[in-house]
This record gives sequence, structure tokens and C-alpha cells, in this order.
Amino acid sequence: MILAKISINRPVFATMVIFALLVLGAYAFQDLNIDMFPDVDFPIVVVSVVYPGASPENMETEVIKKVEDAVNPLSGVKHIESKCLEGYAYSVVTFELGKNADVASQEVREKVAGITKDLPKDIEEIVIQKFDPKAMPIISLAISGDKSPRELTFIAKETVKKRLESIQGVGNVELIGGEEREILVELDLTRVEALNLNIFDIQNRLAAASMDLPGGTVKREGRDFTVRTLGKITSLDEIRDLVVKNENGRVVKLRDIGEIKDTTKELESVSRLNGGRAVALNIVKQSGANTVDVAKRIKARLEEVRTLVPAGVNIVIANDNSVFTVEAVNDVMINILYGSILAVLVIFLFLADVRPTIISAIAIPTSIITTFIFMKFLGFTLNFMTLLGLSLAVGLLIDDAIVVIENIYRNFGYGKNRAVAAYDGTSEIALAVLATTFSLVVVFVPVAYMQGIVGRFFYAFGMTVAVSVLVSLFVAFTLTPMLSSRFLREEHAHHKGTKNPIYMFTNAWNDFFDKLNGWYQSTVRYALSHRLLIILIALFAFIGSFFLIPLIGTEFLPQYDRGELWVSFKAGPGTSLEETAKLAEGVEKTIANHKEVRSIYTTIGAGSDPPSRGTIAVKMVDLGERNLSSFQLIEQLREELSTYAGLRFAIAGEEGHGGGSGGTVEISISGEREEKLMALASLVEDSVRATPGAVETDNSLGEGKPEMQLRLDRERMADLGLNIAQVSLAVRYLVNGVVPLRFREGEYEADVRLRLKEADRKNVSDLSRILVPSSKEPNGKGGYQVPLSYVASFADASALSEINRYDRQKTVKVFANNFGRFAGDVRAEALQKSAQIPTPPGYRIYASGEAEFQAEAFGYILQALLLSIILIYVVLASQFESFTDPLSIMLSLPMSLLGAFLGLLLFRSSLSIMSLIGIVMLMGLVTKNAILLVDFAKQSIAKGTERTEALVKAGSIRLRPILMPTFAMIFGMLPLA
Repeated sequence: MILAKISINRPVFATMVIFALLVLGAYAFQDLNIDMFPDVDFPIVVVSVVYPGASPENMETEVIKKVEDAVNPLSGVKHIESKCLEGYAYSVVTFELGKNADVASQEVREKVAGITKDLPKDIEEIVIQKFDPKAMPIISLAISGDKSPRELTFIAKETVKKRLESIQGVGNVELIGGEEREILVELDLTRVEALNLNIFDIQNRLAAASMDLPGGTVKREGRDFTVRTLGKITSLDEIRDLVVKNENGRVVKLRDIGEIKDTTKELESVSRLNGGRAVALNIVKQSGANTVDVAKRIKARLEEVRTLVPAGVNIVIANDNSVFTVEAVNDVMINILYGSILAVLVIFLFLADVRPTIISAIAIPTSIITTFIFMKFLGFTLNFMTLLGLSLAVGLLIDDAIVVIENIYRNFGYGKNRAVAAYDGTSEIALAVLATTFSLVVVFVPVAYMQGIVGRFFYAFGMTVAVSVLVSLFVAFTLTPMLSSRFLREEHAHHKGTKNPIYMFTNAWNDFFDKLNGWYQSTVRYALSHRLLIILIALFAFIGSFFLIPLIGTEFLPQYDRGELWVSFKAGPGTSLEETAKLAEGVEKTIANHKEVRSIYTTIGAGSDPPSRGTIAVKMVDLGERNLSSFQLIEQLREELSTYAGLRFAIAGEEGHGGGSGGTVEISISGEREEKLMALASLVEDSVRATPGAVETDNSLGEGKPEMQLRLDRERMADLGLNIAQVSLAVRYLVNGVVPLRFREGEYEADVRLRLKEADRKNVSDLSRILVPSSKEPNGKGGYQVPLSYVASFADASALSEINRYDRQKTVKVFANNFGRFAGDVRAEALQKSAQIPTPPGYRIYASGEAEFQAEAFGYILQALLLSIILIYVVLASQFESFTDPLSIMLSLPMSLLGAFLGLLLFRSSLSIMSLIGIVMLMGLVTKNAILLVDFAKQSIAKGTERTEALVKAGSIRLRPILMPTFAMIFGMLPLA
């Protein structure tokens, strides 16, 4: 064994090599960024469109369908999912994973640019960006104080927001709950009608009345002078005195046809912290930026910003996701430490000797620190997945060192000197250790290269484990024999009869182990003499293990106590922002009554949410300070809020589950006709609601939103010289308002909005009087206008509050959360019931959301498991130079399933992607143990030992090096449980 020989003969050289690796690893560790999950670049592009005042139906027909038609022909498009809301819509274009995300984004950008001319002219904004699964607000700020809401908004926007936006790594800062200044011109319909004016004339007069324009340059006395026309409006009086009509010597000013108010914009969102009104800023990081680093920069900048705001203004961090990230990473690192200590204690228990225990234990920090070098080289971060890999690898990292040191220790007990024992012990076991290590590596490499989205996340996990195991092999072949050749000493014999309680315990354990070994030898002899019986028992156990699967629940990811929860709520469609905020006050008080709650952060109408929807982010006190878990608090809140009038709730331990955003259970119905979709959705919702474990059942349709519809008479419009665009814009401008100019007074800048006064836009009789200019000129005179009542009829109706589409078809989603049962079980039963609903041709009912990810992930993990088994066979066949010998080892693999399924059933755990990864890892561990047995048995047979005796001897001698790493692995992972 060349590595062991060099290390034993040149201990200083070996020490320096390890020292260099530790130094480089320490430097690499300092450079590793901290994040919650690996930085994964998905080929997913989001097209967002803001079209104020447009209904969901308008957004679908006039915008989203055109966007879908444009991007669908692009190569690699896998799915297109769209949502249309009032005034806002977006399409999520998912490409095959092989597509470059930047190329996909550029192609979508070009396609959308090509149809811009076909989209409505009044679209306010089109945003095209790559999807970032981590593009959630990393920090939310609440700004409050003794200033007016308008002043607080100005401070938040001009002082705080602008300084935060310039921070490296900050992508967007969204203002929520602000009250911005607005100059509102409320037109009196009677006066406008009497003066034969229309909204377009007034809008154009205002737009042309305020502008500064360059006039070029003039030369005078050898110098160039810039000519600039100053025409900006600088005071409210100038607005009031604007001339909107001058006919026959009669001057009509803006003040004559309406009231000009210095007021605030209608609230679009509300934010509250612990029940108190605040202006909020949600800070989103740039794609690829490190969460923790960006959060540190934000907090540092906040210290500066706090010195700039007026006295009495408070800036509080309402929500900080970086804290959870750091705590989660720190928890895993602490678990690694605890696991390492437990693993070392297990080794000491078996060896009852300090020196070989220390020699073995050194392998753990050495391997972990060295692994950081490769993590840095591969571009990994310290995140949940990489640290989880290191946590699971703690037992594996000491594995090779244990096997080597145990064999060296055994050779040392034969009377050999330390150097010879170190070399012989390493050489004897070298091929077996190589085979066991590579069998573990080939288990995790397929995990790293799984397909699909789950594969992108598990790449860092699989590679981290594979690299760390290979590093531990190098340590076991270099550092372990070198230290053994210098420091190993027989101590165990001197501990016999000692009064030291520690060694009394280890002596008692080893006496028990000797008896266990004797019993094990008898068991092996019995099994070898009753081969058929043992085979039948094994076959029965293997087949029986599959009958346990239906008893084990399934879910995508196991749930854990994050110390936080989200209460999503919605009022009836059409509920105003003020009414929704008022209803939410009682919910906040109910939540605040729980002593486990630290803070409550409420947002209503934020982002794409309508005014009738909101979310309450609840932070709990630290785990050691509370008696309830987050799941128990969720259960209590569900019961307390179940009878709350006016709101519907969805409570979840993870953001985005429920409240119209989907849930752990989601079933979609796709088709074309809304009536049939609504009928099918109702039946599916009944099926889900009847499923045990399904709670907070809802659908994406909701109740119809009240709507006043104008039905236009096209023939009469043509006769009167009107067109649809003209009529629609006139109604929109007068009801919703139009902003013809912005007004600046001192440091304040505000929109000037034109619209009818509230009394003139409530009733049908008033709206019917709106005048629309005609293109016809009867009697050769212009200025001919037509009342809206001549060409339109009015009717009250109920409209959809949102429209969902999937792969260019209308889609309705039925969703729920799970309680008392695993999500996968609830989904499966709900889908089974829904599948019995008869569907017309062209319509389908299918699982979506988390279920889609779970099915895909489970499939890829099973593929990785199959590939791992094939690669294990390749390693074993190469090791034993035989096509048949590996089969005897691999027959032990199916037996491991029984233990895995029994463990999940016993501890009431679910079959999730994490437990499936554990089963994949179990395949490697079982193979490793079998290799140690078979390799020793083959060596004994080669030396002339009878087969049965060789197998018994192999079991007896290898029992300790098998149990030691097995228990080290178990106790090393216990802190993660």
C-alpha cells in the first residue's frame, strides 16, 4: 500500500501534506457564502403585465393569449402557466432544463417585443425576467412614527427606499401601505355636459399646459446661449386657472367644471406591524446574490439611514429571512459537531482505548475541512443541502479510519511493532476499504446527477458527500497509519480490574460484546446449516416489506418547526381595502393573544393580491421559550378562526400555502368553457372537502366579483361616428381616472388625476350622460358629441376575480392544506375521488402544484437508486474479478428495505425525497458491510480455510469493524433527527 508506506516512512512529509490541506480548507471556508439553498439557475421566464383598470377577462383576451401565442413556438418550451387578475397578469414560461436561462430570457423578450404593437396602448408596464425561486423579500421594514401617513410615505420613498436600492445585491424595493400625494381634479358631469366638453379635450389641455422644452441655442457677443421655454406648472392655483375652453369670448377654467383637491392617492395596499399602521418596504435581492451578505449590507445601510430620518420616525425590521438562513446553517453545523462527538464516543466504547479513538476521530475534522477546498472549487455555498450532506457523512468520514485502525489494532495485538502493524493492517484491508468507499461514491454520484428540478438542488448534496468520502479515504490511507505507527499503544489490557467508572463501563460493554460475538457465531453456523429456511425467511421478509408501503404516509418534503407561520385570508370579491383591513384587525388580536407569538406583520393588497386578500406573517419566540410547536399553534388558530365572520383562512407553516396561492393539496381542471370548468371545479372541491385530512378547501375562482357591464350597440356607434376604443377610454378615464401630467411643488412631486366626482360615478343614470366626441360633423360643424346612453346599455353582473391558464387552456385550481395526515396521502385520495367525476371531451382533471414536483422527484430518485445498484455491481465485479461473487453481496440490498420501512412506520415518518435519499444511502452502507465480510472470507478461503469456517470467522472478526461505523453513523445522525 504505497500511500501508507510513504506516510509511515516519512511522517513529517505526511503531516505537512495534511497541514497544508487544513490551511487551504480553512481559507476556503472563510470564502464560502452562506445561503439557505444552492444557487440554481432555472430556465423559467416570467412575463408580467400591468394594465390598470382591465378586468381579468380583458387581461386574458387582449394580453395573455397574445403573449402565449408568441412564446409557445420557441424551442424547448415545456409549460406555460398564466394568471390574470384585475389590472395585472403574468405568464410563467418553463423551458426544458437543458435550455440556457439567459438565452431563454432573451428569446422571450424578443417575442414579446414583436407583439407590443398588438397590445393595448394603455398598458403601463411589461416586465420580463428570469424566475428566481429565492426572489422573495429577504427583509421587510416597517416605518412608523409621529408623522402623517403622507410624510412617512415620502420619507420611506425618498430617504429610505432610494438608499436601499443602491446597495449591491438588492434587486427591488417594494413600498406597501404608503399614502402618496395626488392632485385630484373631480369633474362635475353636469357642468361638463352643459359646456359641451369631453374628457379627451380636458386631458389634452392639461397635458399641453405643463412642459419645459429646449429651444436650441443663439449666439450673442461671441457666446452660445441655450434657449429654454419654462412652462411647468408650479402651483395649485395655476392648475385651477388652466383654460380648458375659450369660445365666443367665454373663458372656461378648470375650477369652473370641477373641484381641485390636494389629497392622497387611493390606497392600494395596507401594512401593519403588531397591529400598528406602518409604511412597509419589502426588499428583494438580485438573482444569484447571497442572502446573508445582502442582508448584512442592508442592516449596515439602515444604521446610516436612521440618522437621516426626522426624530420620532422609527425604522424596524419586521421580517428578516436571513436570520432563519443563518440559524438553520448554524444549527446544522452544531449538529455536525454533536454528531462527531457522539460518533467518537461510540468508537471509544468499542476500543476502550484513548489513542486509537483519537487517531480515528481526527479523520472527521480533517476530512470536513479538506472538503471545503473542493466545495469552493465547485462553486458551492454553505447551504442547507451541502451541510446536510456533511452531516450525513459524519459517520461515513470516520468509517474508513475505523476499519483501518481496528485492523491495525488487531495486528498490533499479535505482537508486531507499531510501524509493521500499521503497514500490515492497512495493506490487508486496503482493497476492501477501496471497494467500500467507491461503493458509497457510486451511490451518491447518481444522486448528484439526477434529472429535473430536484436534481439541480441535490447536485451540491451528492457531490459534497462523494467528495468528503473520497477525502476520508485519503486520510485513512495516510494520516491514520502514520499516527498509528507513532502513537499506538496497548492500553485495553491495563484497564482490567480498574476502578475508573469510564473503563468499568467499557469493560462491561466489551464483555457483553464478546458474548454477543459468540451468539452471533452460533447464529451464523445455524444459518449456514439451514440455508433453505433462511432464504425463505429472507424472501418472505422482502416481499412483506412492500406491504408496509401503504401504511407509510408520503409527502414531498418533511415538515419541520420553523418558528413561524403564515395566515392567509381573503374577504368576498369586491371588498374594499379599508373593509378588509378592518376585518383583519380582529384576526391580529386573536393571534397576539398567544404568548408564543413574538411579532405579527400584516400586508393587504401587496404585490399581485387584490384589496380583498392579505397575509399575516407570524414570528414565534425561540423554541426554548415556548411550549407549543408551530404545528400546534396552527391547529389552535384554525379552531379559533373557523367561526370568524367575513374572512376565509388558510394557515400554513410555509409561505405560499393557501389563501389563493395554492396549498399542499392542489388539483387542476383544464378546458375552454368557463361554465363547465366551474361545474367540474365544484364537484372536485366537494371531493377534496370529503377527503379526511383536507382542510381549508378553496378554489381559484372564488365568488364572483360584482361588476357593472356596458353593452355597446356597434351599428348605432358606426352611424354616430364612434368606435369601441374611444367609448371604452372615455368611460375608463372618467371612472378610473387619467393622469395627464405630474406636478412638482418644492420637494414634493405628485400625479394630477382627472376623473368624475364620486357622486357622478355611482349610478347608471349618471354614467349614461358621459359625452363621447364623434368623428362626424353634421351641418359642417365640429364638436358633435354623443351621450353614452345612445350607444350603450348597462347591466349588473358577476365577474371572475381571477383567471388561470395552463398550457394555453383555461384552468381552475382546487386547493387545500393537510392536517392530521401526510400531504401525499390526502392528495392521492382526493385525486382518486376526483378521477371518478365524468369529464366532457377536451376537459381533464389532474394533480398539480406540489404533487407534480413529488411525482417527478420520486421518479428521478428511483432512477438514481437503480443506477446506484448497477454501479455498485460494477465496483464489486471489478474488486472481486468475478461476475457472480458480487451477487452474494447485492442480495443483502433488498433486505435493507424492510428495516427502512419499519423505521419509517415506527417513528411515524413519511416517505419523502429526504427519506428516499436515506434509502439510497442505505444501499451503500449495506454494500460496505457485506464487502468487509465477503472480502475477509475470500482471503481465508484462499489460505485454505474451509468455506463454512471462513464465513463464521469472517463474521466474528468483522463484527466489530462493522458495528463500530454503523453505530457511529447512527449516533452521528441523531442530532439531525
